[in-house]
Amino acid sequence: MPRNAHKIILLFTSILFAWACGRPESKKCTYIDLSWPFDNDTVYWPGLPSFTFPEVLDTYAQDGFSMFTYSAAEHGGTHIDAPVHFNPGAWTVAEIPFERLISTAALVDLSDEVAASGDPNFYVTPEHLENWEKVNGPFENGSVLLIKFGWSKYWPNKTNYLGLKSIPKETAEWIVNQNKFYGVGVDTASVDAGNANPLVAHQILLKGYLYNMEMINMNEELPGTLRKKYSNHYQKNINVQ
Repeated sequence: MPRNAHKIILLFTSILFAWACGRPESKKCTYIDLSWPFDNDTVYWPGLPSFTFPEVLDTYAQDGFSMFTYSAAEHGGTHIDAPVHFNPGAWTVAEIPFERLISTAALVDLSDEVAASGDPNFYVTPEHLENWEKVNGPFENGSVLLIKFGWSKYWPNKTNYLGLKSIPKETAEWIVNQNKFYGVGVDTASVDAGNANPLVAHQILLKGYLYNMEMINMNEELPGTLRKKYSNHYQKNINVQ
């Protein structure tokens, strides 16, 4: 597909977390879907159009089959930020190398610490990530970093979900400087705080050619050690400005 940053849109994202695949003692993989459905409850930032089915094109009664149109803003619900989002000329979603979308993942679960702190401006720090390595060993090369703030419990309450938990500048720089990660995923609405201006984490991560996965559903219990992660995306060429 030719490069055109203004003609690529991420319409749906499905993120599956799997483990036990390939182990001698395992006969099958276990999968957990980490994406939220697109429906009337999908969370979007204020001012963005929501996910809707604006028109019924065909019905079983009249046409013998069912077909609808739908409409949505790009950056709502579970979705991927491609590097081009904040890095002109960089990869669009369609141009992210496929091998970067099938990789190992490391889950850093901060949900208990977030709840205990009661701090509405809780930030993940480089020390959190270094402490994870002390327990689990070094992050693997070519992995995806998943950070769980415990925010999935608020979905789809927009008032509570659009909170301030985030990745600050020094942590984003630490992540990029490790030169190990393909992407970063969070169970919050953004890798930056909701009131951040400018969006520093976006700028640092995407200019480092990582992708962001935002609004991940982490309600399920997940292992903290490195497991298999599969991220699938569907794109369509449409003209967006």
